[in-house]
Amino acid sequence: MSGVGKADIKLNGHNFIAANALGDYSGGDTALPTTLANLINANTSVHGAKATAYNSVTSAPVGDDFVMTASFTINSATIEVVSSYQELVNEINQEATGVVAVLNSDNTITLSNDDGGQIAFSASQGATDVGFTANAAATTFNGFVALENVDGSDVELTAANDINGFASGSGTLADVNLLGFNQVNGTTITGAAVSNADIEATDLVKINGVLIDATSDGSAASKAAAINAKTDEHGVTATATTQLRLEIDFHIDDMTNVDELGLTVLTLICQLMFQ
Repeated sequence: MSGVGKADIKLNGHNFIAANALGDYSGGDTALPTTLANLINANTSVHGAKATAYNSVTSAPVGDDFVMTASFTINSATIEVVSSYQELVNEINQEATGVVAVLNSDNTITLSNDDGGQIAFSASQGATDVGFTANAAATTFNGFVALENVDGSDVELTAANDINGFASGSGTLADVNLLGFNQVNGTTITGAAVSNADIEATDLVKINGVLIDATSDGSAASKAAAINAKTDEHGVTATATTQLRLEIDFHIDDMTNVDELGLTVLTLICQLMFQ
């Protein structure tokens, strides 16, 4: 990717940033949330939106009985073995940089910051014991950027291209996704193509703070069903779609190499055109 240009993404119908300051960004910049928020806010007078960089990680519930068998690190700071959830919160707040720890009513712990910095855990059974990681694996959670309009109206964030009404625009959904966003038009969010991986319980996927259950397969339909199973709790409805885009050249003189699918599609289009 040659970089996301200022005109490749539209925020409320305007360029999302004022200058091509992202250069050849192609992902992986740990400072992106802060950088991106600053760039977006420098153009607030044009598009009317404000950006806030932040990060938040909540541990998985592991029961009322506290168990921590080993020390671990958060952002390279060592968290020693303690004997209760409250002691763990105190230890994190005393030792770890870049996070604030809060004990929740269900004995989960939320770590957060207001600059979008990463929250990184070392490979340790201790971090898994208390619900921060799975299988004692080193785990890093990247930061986020939240958008809201100054006047309280719905945010619209889209790739600048013909499909979205921006003639001759070169923006793509991949540009939007690269910066950690999905397309959003008021109250509707459009994501990229899903992977074929299941949603696992350890993924801790949440919508409006509500945990989404694991799926039995990796299809878009199963993931939409898992989201819709908790619509009453998070207020969101998901729809899964599959699209196939075909380009047909009506000026082909030799049809010898057109396969059966191509002929079927061509016949269907001709029928639609002349009805």
